[in-house]
Amino acid sequence: MTEKKIEKHDTNRRTFLKGAGLSVSAGVASAAIGSHLPIDTAMADPVDFATVYSEENTSWLPPKPDLSIIAYNRMGFGPRPGDLEDFDSKGSDDASRLQAFIDEQLNPDAITDTEFETRKTAANFYTLGKTRTELWTEYRNAGSYGDRLIPLYELERLTFLRAIYSKKQFKELIYDFWINHFNVFGQDGNLGAMVVDLAENVIRPELFGNFKDMLQGTAKSTAMLIYLDNYISTAAGANENYARELFELHTMGAENYYGTIQQDQVPLDENGLPLGYVDIDVYESSRAFTGWSISYSTSKGDDNSGEFLYRNEDHDRHQKTVLGLLLQADQAAEKDGLDVIDRLANHPATARFICRKLCKRLISDDPPDEVVIGAADVFYNNRAAADQLTQVYRYILESDAFRNTWGEKVKRPFEVVASFFRATQFDFTFRMDHGATGNFFSYYNDTGQRLFGWSPPDGYPDFKQAWLSSAPRVYEWRLINYMVSRGTDDVDADVVTPDVADDYYLDCISQTPPDKRTAEEIADHWILRILGRTMDVIDRQEIIDYMGYGYNEEFDLPLDTDRDTQERLRMMVGLIACAPDFYWK
Repeated sequence: MTEKKIEKHDTNRRTFLKGAGLSVSAGVASAAIGSHLPIDTAMADPVDFATVYSEENTSWLPPKPDLSIIAYNRMGFGPRPGDLEDFDSKGSDDASRLQAFIDEQLNPDAITDTEFETRKTAANFYTLGKTRTELWTEYRNAGSYGDRLIPLYELERLTFLRAIYSKKQFKELIYDFWINHFNVFGQDGNLGAMVVDLAENVIRPELFGNFKDMLQGTAKSTAMLIYLDNYISTAAGANENYARELFELHTMGAENYYGTIQQDQVPLDENGLPLGYVDIDVYESSRAFTGWSISYSTSKGDDNSGEFLYRNEDHDRHQKTVLGLLLQADQAAEKDGLDVIDRLANHPATARFICRKLCKRLISDDPPDEVVIGAADVFYNNRAAADQLTQVYRYILESDAFRNTWGEKVKRPFEVVASFFRATQFDFTFRMDHGATGNFFSYYNDTGQRLFGWSPPDGYPDFKQAWLSSAPRVYEWRLINYMVSRGTDDVDADVVTPDVADDYYLDCISQTPPDKRTAEEIADHWILRILGRTMDVIDRQEIIDYMGYGYNEEFDLPLDTDRDTQERLRMMVGLIACAPDFYWK
């Protein structure tokens, strides 16, 4: 990207890498150069980030960067070299540039994605793209746990490839949102292969479509039916797990739960609809979904295909009442459940709940009420539209709140790693023969956000306090430190000659212009490269001091010939990615 002079600006925040934080990180990086020790080996007394960045302490809010930085970090996984210049070329002012970028990202089918597609082809995935029945028969019923999870291992790698290399950045970000919204625990041997079907064959095709269609698809998906036990729910013993999460997590949200009162005690809106739901609505819905099962047992006369199967003999055929809607007795096959889905998908409370979650992902943990309400109106008024969700996304992304908010969200571990790969052009080329056990995935999974690895049905937390504790931050530092100092044994990186001991996986030297040789010049080049903007003046000086290692910051360093200086450069790049500026969204 175009070089800019790094402005030495002060802010009044006390950063988590200020003083003890950044100094400890630098010390760990320095120690790791010679020993290659993991970062947690040397880390002592890590900063309590959650306290520093508490809601009561507002002095840490960072200055708002250029709109291109906001767009790439909240509509995607951060910029790659050249992305910011491309954004700036889209118009004569910020408003027109952002509008053009939004228009582009909301029409992903029109985006040419050559690099990603080339890498996907080269990866030679052999389980992805299989049908539900193929995944069921070939992998879910496989003998060993490892064999059952081969499709999930491939999906983990494909998800990283997409986030790092796809130009369809918003599509991949919103994919991450919806697979968390309809979360299913993929590390279960009975579910791993079928989570691939849920994510790729059910959710992904509807990312820019209609919420009701996506909801109905998840209700009939093999993964969801098994995960929440609905496949064994019968009239003789209705299982309420799916019905409970359908209300609480998938549609209306716990915010619209009225407890244990009777249905007729719930206040009504202007259209006569109950404002929320009660336990009886959940119980009645669980009866509506009895018989919604899968073909899983030849002993029951099934073909054991893993496909959705409505078992008429197991359905409760008596009348039911859900959210004021009377479901008549003896309705046609599946109609009770479909009526419940229709009622929920078209309820104003669902519109508000879904849109609040979207605003929390795209804007801040506490988004303005007017944006949530406006988005909910778009959601509700377009509830029958084929592009309902696209219209909702557009409303949120075009809001003043989206463009004017910064630092009220932080990157989760997946976003941290993907943005680091993107910013540094770290080459994510993996070897499937390591399964899920190689160093990169082992270190990454320790960060607390293993892909498809959240056991409860509510999905990974999406608020900053959940990711500001020491544990995820230290493990993110540990992973970044390990990548820049040693590489990994299951992710190849930018290595010219891998068999030569002096070559490191992250090639920083060739990416440093030959006219940048002082500690200050090198630090400023990489700060701009990784962050796309200036850095807090105190943290910047820490980076320069680390790179200079006692030399005058304007002294030319022997970067081309001295191994210690070359190693220090790599560690400095990792250190910038451990600074607070790298985590803001």
